[in-house]
Amino acid sequence: MVKGMMDERLWQAYCEMDYYVHSLQLTILVGQRHAELDKYLASWGARSFAFLTAWNPRSQPLPDDANRQRNLQLEQQLHAAGYRYLAGAGISRSQAWPPEESFLVIDIPRTASLELAASFEQNAIVYGLLGQPSELLAVTEC
Repeated sequence: MVKGMMDERLWQAYCEMDYYVHSLQLTILVGQRHAELDKYLASWGARSFAFLTAWNPRSQPLPDDANRQRNLQLEQQLHAAGYRYLAGAGISRSQAWPPEESFLVIDIPRTASLELAASFEQNAIVYGLLGQPSELLAVTEC
């Protein structure tokens, strides 16, 4: 799905979410640089990150148990691929929907992050490069 095909309100809701990383006590905001995150990335020699979830495919709510199972599958794939990752949550500022368990994935290529997100039927991801503002990327079918 590309941004132009997505409901504009849904795209705006993704832009206005807090992407929170539990262990770093850090909130990633779309379109902003994050000095603390840059410091963390640099300490690992990393140049990029993605914020990924497997919850609520195509933004269609599923029961929590089903979402947790999907996220466990995502975590297993991240682990098998050798990525470093930290637990987080996508949190709606308007409280339009409950927080979605997620992962901050360190040093994952843009293409790989989009492919993973597509495999879990996600509409968008947050992606960033060291020293640059984070971006909301539409996920297209891979």
